[in-house]
Amino acid sequence: MFFYSYFTVHGMFVMFVCKFGGTALSDAQNVKKVIKIIKSDKARRFVVVSAMGKAYVKDRKVTDVLCDCFFELNETGSMKSWDFVANKYLSLAEKLDAPVDMRALLKNVREQILAAPYRDFVVSRGEYLSAKLLSAALGFRYIEAAEVVRFFPDGALNLAESERLLAESAKNCSKGCVMGGFYGSDGMRTVTFPRGGSDISGAVAAAALNAEIYENWTDVDGFFAADPSMVFSPRLVPCLSYEQLRILSSLGARVLHSDSVLPVCAKNIPINIRNFYKPHLDGSMIVPVSASGRRICGIVSETVYKYSFSGSFYLPPKASVLFQSVSPKGRICVTKQRLPAGSASCGFKAEQKCLVGAVFHQCADMAEKASRALSQKNIGYEILSCDRTLLLLLTDSSDRVEAVRALNDLV
Repeated sequence: MFFYSYFTVHGMFVMFVCKFGGTALSDAQNVKKVIKIIKSDKARRFVVVSAMGKAYVKDRKVTDVLCDCFFELNETGSMKSWDFVANKYLSLAEKLDAPVDMRALLKNVREQILAAPYRDFVVSRGEYLSAKLLSAALGFRYIEAAEVVRFFPDGALNLAESERLLAESAKNCSKGCVMGGFYGSDGMRTVTFPRGGSDISGAVAAAALNAEIYENWTDVDGFFAADPSMVFSPRLVPCLSYEQLRILSSLGARVLHSDSVLPVCAKNIPINIRNFYKPHLDGSMIVPVSASGRRICGIVSETVYKYSFSGSFYLPPKASVLFQSVSPKGRICVTKQRLPAGSASCGFKAEQKCLVGAVFHQCADMAEKASRALSQKNIGYEILSCDRTLLLLLTDSSDRVEAVRALNDLV
């Protein structure tokens, strides 16, 4: 078991920063689990929450509905979808019997949206409402994210100022604090992170407070070596390094936002990915340096576009490039987005492919092992690169699942 106690061996009080995702806030039954987890250890004194997620398959995430509200406001001047959001939070507050006037809170939020209907403010109101409700249910102090998470005017996170403001605000959090994730402010207006950005909010808080650990509570047992929808009963990876997780997240692994690693990495704060449905499980630990070994610790796959060309090449702004190479035969570029046909001056060829990435502990012959495993299953592939810790290859989209399963045999 990992060490969990609100006293260190020297008797000093320590702090855990906990982030709970949308599923954990999706209904009263789950929120009660969250409250029980928080109260089970007094070290869990700073909590970051997402907007309400899906409570069932055909349900909708609150943030998606708020996006609809924004578009409705701009197109018709009304918010037909707002009632869905309001009813979700009214029902949750009633079932939790939380000491908060949710009806008045919702009325105030609606009026603020109508008065200033800009996107980032509108889509961040789910996190705001979740934090208000959970802080009341716990009896913790509410911290307004727009006052402590600071962005530069160009939209980039001002990490140093955010850490200073968070540390100052948390001085009065001896019992506990709750903050909405996903958003902050540039000092004038609300600014949001990319979707999934509550992970980043939690990491910034953990770094600011020099937390003993950053717990990221989700609805899976931890980090799996492969996608459970492709591989039956994949191996749970008990320990990864910051760098391994960053690479896997950037290639498409969806457990944590890739940018959430950076703030805690600078201060060597471990991340613990855990399942709020099964709090007795240890989950996966993300640490500065993982244990040595020869096993693959993560396999991800992503639909991509391969471009082969000669001559000059133009990449649109914000194009997500996963791989580039130059050889006597020409250049290759692999992107997540389809590029316009005029991107290259000549010899332009585009193909939809599947990029498969495998992150592993140091192993000099991984390319040879992967080639053998893929060939045995008659899977066509093209190895883009392979060093001692990362293998990148392309295969046809139709071979995606079989390629992942072949590499999983090496785990």
